[in-house]
Amino acid sequence: PLARFDTGQNPRGMSLSSNGEWVAVLNQDGKSISLVQPQTLIVHAGINLGGSPSQVDFSPDTQFAYVLHRADPFTRNKTVSRVNLSTMSIDKSFGLGQCQPSNFSISPDGEDLYILNCPYSGAIQKLNIATGSWGTVKSYNETFNKDFSGVKHSADRSLIYLFGYEIG
Repeated sequence: PLARFDTGQNPRGMSLSSNGEWVAVLNQDGKSISLVQPQTLIVHAGINLGGSPSQVDFSPDTQFAYVLHRADPFTRNKTVSRVNLSTMSIDKSFGLGQCQPSNFSISPDGEDLYILNCPYSGAIQKLNIATGSWGTVKSYNETFNKDFSGVKHSADRSLIYLFGYEIG
């Protein structure tokens, strides 16, 4: 069956939780996230995110939705916000530094975020959610002549998959 529900202004980006209980829709012009229960089509009020939301994904345990914000044109802030689904509010935000992030992935255990730092930067950054500590996983432009726009990893965390296109 096909169903329709209204969310917010200029919906861009959507994710389905692993347990099927939630659909998250980013409303780019409204700078908010709408959380929908697909079984009932109940749309929960948009949660104001600020910034420019560009990607959303759920934690493996479906307690949180993580939202990647590209640079806000006024503040130049780039962040990842964590939306707590039990309180329907942002409970944590992480600054992303100088580069424009292009994509992120959540580790299968929900402990880390893997972030493609920015086009041509050549590195995958790892953010430990509990401690907020950063690390560089791999500098890939030394190895590949590509601009990667996506990152995912295997369930056992042994492999990181990148996708993108040739540069130069």
